[in-house]
Amino acid sequence: MVNLFLKASIKWTSIIFSLFMMSSLQAEVSVSIDRDPVRVNETFEFTLNMETAPVTRPPLTGLPKEFEIVRSSNFYQRSSINGQTEVLAGWRFILRATTEGIFTIPEFSVDNQKTQVLQITVLPAVNSTTIGGQQDAIRLTAEVDRDEVYVQQQVLLTVRLHRAVQAQYASLSEPIMEGAILERLGEDKQFETEIEGVRYIVLERHYVIFPQQVGQQTIGSVTFTAEVSDGSKRYSSLGRLRSRTKSISLSTEPIDISVKGRPAGNQNWWLPANNIELTEQWLPQPIEYQVGVPITWSYTIKANGLSATQLPELLPEESEGFKFYPDKPSSESKTGENGIIGMRTQKIAVVPTHEGEMTLPELKLDWWNTNTNKLESITLPARTVTILPSLTEVFVPNKATDLAPTKEIKISSASDSGEDSSTKPSDSMIHNKVFPWKMIAIFSLSLWIITALLLVIKNNAQASVSNKAKGPRKPGSTSLKEVKLADIKNACQQNDPIKTKDMILAWCKTNHTGEPILSLADLAKHMAPSLISEQLSNLEKVLYSNTSHEQDIPWNGESLKQTIHLLNDLNSMMVDDKNKTDTLPPLHPK
Repeated sequence: MVNLFLKASIKWTSIIFSLFMMSSLQAEVSVSIDRDPVRVNETFEFTLNMETAPVTRPPLTGLPKEFEIVRSSNFYQRSSINGQTEVLAGWRFILRATTEGIFTIPEFSVDNQKTQVLQITVLPAVNSTTIGGQQDAIRLTAEVDRDEVYVQQQVLLTVRLHRAVQAQYASLSEPIMEGAILERLGEDKQFETEIEGVRYIVLERHYVIFPQQVGQQTIGSVTFTAEVSDGSKRYSSLGRLRSRTKSISLSTEPIDISVKGRPAGNQNWWLPANNIELTEQWLPQPIEYQVGVPITWSYTIKANGLSATQLPELLPEESEGFKFYPDKPSSESKTGENGIIGMRTQKIAVVPTHEGEMTLPELKLDWWNTNTNKLESITLPARTVTILPSLTEVFVPNKATDLAPTKEIKISSASDSGEDSSTKPSDSMIHNKVFPWKMIAIFSLSLWIITALLLVIKNNAQASVSNKAKGPRKPGSTSLKEVKLADIKNACQQNDPIKTKDMILAWCKTNHTGEPILSLADLAKHMAPSLISEQLSNLEKVLYSNTSHEQDIPWNGESLKQTIHLLNDLNSMMVDDKNKTDTLPPLHPK
């Protein structure tokens, strides 16, 4: 009985001792912050202390939403001094305060234990800080070149960071403005300066802003965050003595901008700029205007204070005697100390269509001068030029009377006139003066007759060969014309725009009996509004557009091939008109 009681006592004693030992070994948890108060956008260290090795990061459920967890890390250090073991373990959280006010960090449950409640004060943000007794050791500023602008007018924002101490993990945020286009302007600039005997390293950053909404607008704060040394020392997790750092956060004040609308009565393309230039260039040089020969006209709009996307399309109005074929414009935006410089270059192929005195239209661009607050205009003036005939035009006289007439010289005898024979030229003198001109006229007429006979013989020979090859033909048809139309179709089928153009103009020169056809534009005008007129215009665009040559865009001649037979209608119509015109009324009507 005694033995049983003894055994029971020992058992219960062991259980109680074990429970006591477990409770004494259970880890104690606590929390702390490295500083209070802090400022908006500054970070502070929140430490969770434990006596066991950290394994799983606690979730910090219930942490106020005004605090952002930037990063976290665990630590564990065990040391033994005079037989006593000391353990330093836990988690460190870097928190950032985002809102001004007084906040409570609640208790957290860790290893079935509760941490204590903490309270922290968050003060408003500042743009400078004192470090190690030095005032304005780091300072952040922001400024604009103007606080009142027109809608879509350029605003320059400059942010400067002055730093007299070293900083780690530095970060500079971007400004934000609702209802505006905001872009960084170029690369950051870094230089040194001295203010009141203190040497600073300066970081300068530029932005360009184009407000898109009328009214009072605000540029948000720019924030700089970093870690700097506070002059104290502490041991690292590896037992090394290191400088203790603290987190800082500096913010600029928001900047208000007053945005005005367009001035009343301004209905043109809105271009608020410091300065705008309009320049032109003609190629080739020297300029020679000739029917059917394209000339490249290029002009550039250069605007200070506007991006290239804000510049308008500027094209000349239609003008008699010219056809305009614009290329795709090229645009570019450059950055300078005064902001953005936008440039837009337009190239146009100008093809003269008629000879004589013709006027190229002016180009006019209206813009708003933001320096004088006035509407201004810039103009490339109109120019009147002389267009020469095409070199491919050949003059063939239809009648002998088209040649230069010779003046009849009447020679009278001395007795008939009653004048002294000594005052009149002799027959030999007159013969010597007239004879060279007669010989020149006879030689020219003979040369023309021989040339005409050779052309007739050549045409007859070609017609004879064609008739033998093709056999009998329908009445009224011309073998030469059919062959040339076939050549045009063949060039279209080969998708060769240059060969097709040459074939069409050659066909017109041989078969067209009306006024000379010197270019595709002339032919398209005569054929309007038929289907072939549109195809001829498309062919001319391919030939005279620089874009098609630069990008090697192929031309498809199938559509023109399907409509080329319509040239027969033009020829028949012009022959009928000519017959009606050449039929003169009788000299003595009955």
